[in-house]
Amino acid sequence: MQDAPDSLIERIRQGEREALREMYDTFAPSLYRYISFRITHTQDREDTLSSVFLRVFEFIARGAKITNIRAFLYQSTRNAIIDYYRESSRSSSITIEWNEELLQDERLSTPLLHSEQLVDTAIRNRIIANELGNLKEEYREMLSLRYIEDLEIDEIASIMQKSHIAVRVTLHRALKALKKLVEKTLSANT
Repeated sequence: MQDAPDSLIERIRQGEREALREMYDTFAPSLYRYISFRITHTQDREDTLSSVFLRVFEFIARGAKITNIRAFLYQSTRNAIIDYYRESSRSSSITIEWNEELLQDERLSTPLLHSEQLVDTAIRNRIIANELGNLKEEYREMLSLRYIEDLEIDEIASIMQKSHIAVRVTLHRALKALKKLVEKTLSANT
């Protein structure tokens, strides 16, 4: 459902509950994970997710044209996170909060058969998670969208309101910066 079929959008406009449920069931888990990287408290995460879907459903009900529902939902989520920090007078920086649940996420590592490899992977994931916090916010967000949320370059460009080339260059720089930080940490620990 990457590109929203006109029929689904039309069904939502007509108030069909099943269409709303279908969109929510498809996108809520990944949007919640995206929110979890930026908002610490569970209740605030759930409230933010609810507000995103409420805004999107209202937007659709007004007859707005949406060509890529996934990119539109992530852009709406990004805006809701920014609103959350503005409204709550919390820290103006949006940070990725790493917890055990996120470190166990299958998107962060591939399953391995040997316990030594599992330990090595867990240690590297922890180092990567720690070093992500040392990157610029833009780098963290783009890496999260690309490698955790599995979004395409064009979708990230739409969300971040940047050109395709700018996203590719920024991702390259982010990976290079992360690699440098991780290598420095690994060499310091050996």
